[in-house]
Formats: sequence, C-alpha cells, structure tokens
Amino acid sequence: MALDEKVSYRELHEQFVTNLNGTTSVETFFAATPNYFTVLLVCLLAIRTEKEHSSSKFQVFCIEFITLVGTAILSCTVFSNNIPPLVITLFIVCSSTYLYKKQQISLSNSYQKFPQLTTPTHHKCYITNFRALINMLACVSILAVDFKIFPRRFAKTETFGYSPMDAGVGLFCISNSVIVPSAILHKRIETNSCFKDALIKTLKSCIPLVLLGGARFFTTTQVDYQLHISEYGVHWNFFLTLAACKLISFFISRVFGTKCSLVTSLIVITVHEIILYKGLQKWVLSDISRDSFLTANREGIASSLGYVALFMAGMGIGNLMYCESNTIGDLIVLVKKFTLFSVFLWTTSFACQDCLIVSRRLANFGYYMWILTFSVTTLTVFMIIDLFLQTLKLSSVTKTEMGVTKDSEGHVPILFNAINYNGLAFFLIANVFTGLINLSIQTLWVNDMCSVIIIFLYAFVISAITFLLYCKNIQLKAW
Repeated sequence: MALDEKVSYRELHEQFVTNLNGTTSVETFFAATPNYFTVLLVCLLAIRTEKEHSSSKFQVFCIEFITLVGTAILSCTVFSNNIPPLVITLFIVCSSTYLYKKQQISLSNSYQKFPQLTTPTHHKCYITNFRALINMLACVSILAVDFKIFPRRFAKTETFGYSPMDAGVGLFCISNSVIVPSAILHKRIETNSCFKDALIKTLKSCIPLVLLGGARFFTTTQVDYQLHISEYGVHWNFFLTLAACKLISFFISRVFGTKCSLVTSLIVITVHEIILYKGLQKWVLSDISRDSFLTANREGIASSLGYVALFMAGMGIGNLMYCESNTIGDLIVLVKKFTLFSVFLWTTSFACQDCLIVSRRLANFGYYMWILTFSVTTLTVFMIIDLFLQTLKLSSVTKTEMGVTKDSEGHVPILFNAINYNGLAFFLIANVFTGLINLSIQTLWVNDMCSVIIIFLYAFVISAITFLLYCKNIQLKAW
C-alpha cells in the first residue's frame, strides 16, 4: 500500500509540472525587475564613508543573502502577484540610500575627467552580476517550483509559451558563453592552436558535464524520482545540452571564427528553424513510442542546435563588450549601443510575436529572439547600474590615482562573486539539495508558510557553502 501511495504521489507531482501555458514575455522580464534593484542596493551599501566601518564577512553574507536571495524568493512566491508594489518599495529604498551616501561623501570636482577613468578590462562587473543572477534565480526556482506557492505561470511550459523558468535554460547558455571572448583575450583559450589540441581541451571541459548528466539520470532512476519526460527526454538533461553546446560551438567556431559569432548564430538558428519546419517539429511533438535512444530523447537532441545558436549569440554579445577599451567613456558608448539594441529586439519581438511562436522545448527561432532580447536588456540594466555607481564613487578617485578606480570590485556583491567563482558547484549543490528535499518531503502538501521557510533554508545552505568555498579560494572548474 505504501508503494502504491508513493507511485501515485509521483504521478501527481509529474502532473503538477506538466501541461502549463506560462505567461507573457513582459511579465517574464518584469518578474526579474526586483533583483536589479537589490543588486543596486547591496552595491550602494558597500560604498563606505569615513563614518562607517567595514563589516565582518559573516555580516556581509547575511545582509547580501537577505537582500539578494531573500527578495528573489519572495518575488516568485509571496509577492508573485504583487511585483509592482515590491519594485516601488525597492526603488524608494535605493533612492533613500543613494541620497544618504551622496550626502555623507564629498563629491569630486573631476567630473570632466570622468570619461577617462578606467576599470580593469578582465573584470566586467555587469557580466559578473548577470551571470550570478541567472544562476541564483535558476537554483531558487528548481526547488520553489515543486511547491504550490510557486505560481504555475512561472513554471516551464509544456510546448509553447513564455515563463521565467523557460527563460532560465536559454539564459544559462548565454551566461556561460558570454565570457568566452574574455578567455580568448587573456589567452586562456588559444584560437590559433592546432585543431587536435583545441579539441582535446574542449572535450576535457565537456567531460564533467557529461558525467553530471549521466549521474543525474542514474540517480533519478535508482530513487524513482519524478521526471518530466517531455522536457528533454528519458535520458537527456540540461547538463548534456550544455556539453553539446560547447562541443558543437567549438567546431562551428573553428570553421567560421569567433569574431562573427553573432552572425554565425543567426545562420545556425535559421538552419534549425528550416529543419523544424521541414518535419523535425512534427516528429518531436508526436506521440511515437520512445523505443530507441533517438526517439526517447528527441526533445533534448532536436533542441540542441537551437541552444548552440544561443551559445554562439552569447559569444557574439561578449565580443561586443570585450572589444571596447577599458575607459568609462567607452562603457557609456557601450550602454548607448546596447540600449538601442534592446529597443530594436523588443520592437522586433512585439511586431513578430504572432508569427514567432516561442518554444523552449524546440529552442526555435522565436525562443532564440526572446532569450536574446532578455539577455541584452538585462546586461544593459547592469551596465547602467555600473555607471551609476561610478558617478557616486568619484570621490574615491581623488583618494587614489586619477585615471584608475581601484574600488570597482564594490560594483559586484560578494555573494555574486562567490556564485560566479564557483558556478558549477553552486548549481550542482542546488540540484543535490533539491533532490534530497523532494525525496524527504511531499512538497505538494506543504502549506505556504512552511514552503517559504523550506526554500529560505535551502537557499541559505547552498549560498553559505558557496560563500565559504569562495572565502577559502576553493574552485571547482568545469565551464
């Protein structure tokens, strides 16, 4: 009887996350808006005046966890239907904090020299914030989605539609590829190395992802864990998709180079869309039996080319950001370019939304455009935040060497630096704890208050572990 109850609960849980239709593209982006304000708030608080003293690492962690992660959890649970009041509240808090900081520090008279000030080329604060935010939101969502307090419109759609969790998969591809140009710039990736050596290096970087993908399948099978088969297939999962993206992108980059990655990504997604139109889409969405590896994993295999296009697009976006020099004046120009790019993408998306059907399951052209729009807009917001913080911290320039800001690290929350430093460890730990919680608790029957408490405790543990690894300079490298 106990076994029958367990099986029935698993089926009920699978039904809980299937056949969902999502929400609108605007709400998907707006749902992430509170996080932009919390990043700004944490960075404002990090600016020290002469009257303030440095806090301990534990105090900083607690403040950042409550502000960044706490708001992210509340945004997708308690306040999921009240995002506008939350945004207005955060705006008022940020404005008040800014006015306080501005009053406490003596602003520099060197505004005319502001565009010539430089920041380290290897450390783009807005990229770090972008990558860490995507990772954090993904890790919060993978557990929160199993509770009823998490709105169903935010969960992954069955076939077509928009949702924050649908966006997470594509944004993960972008966030992992956007730093490739930096690696090339600083010779961590040798583009002129021989094909054999470069291939071996790429294969080595894919091995951890393949092993994690295989381990996830084996583990979920052994413990009879609930599985949404139509998401990637029977054996396939997100780790294997990332590995495929890295490997296929390597071959494409060796043929076409990395300088024109954005154009190459458009070619790849166009080819993918044509293949979908010629019959691949019908085959993927059909009810044919999953009696072979290909048919059993048709969603994951068929969508890989679309995610490769996103991966290449991320490299193209990275090229645009890393091709500029390291002056703040160049960052201002970059903000203007990306703002225009964002406006163009949003306009195109709205104008073509009737014909560009969005499907994460297929990773089609509509999905590609949506994720590209989301990514560019988010990066633009973080660039503006970076510039805003630079203007407030002009006084620190007079205390150091004119021409170089030594306090640029303060533009990234320490917790975000920790997540970015150990992105794989953070995501892997989150997956492990998500599985353990689901095996220990029947999440569908937990009331709202207990759900939020469990999600908070889970997020605190994975954040604390990642923060501790960062403080100890322990890094798990894979991508």
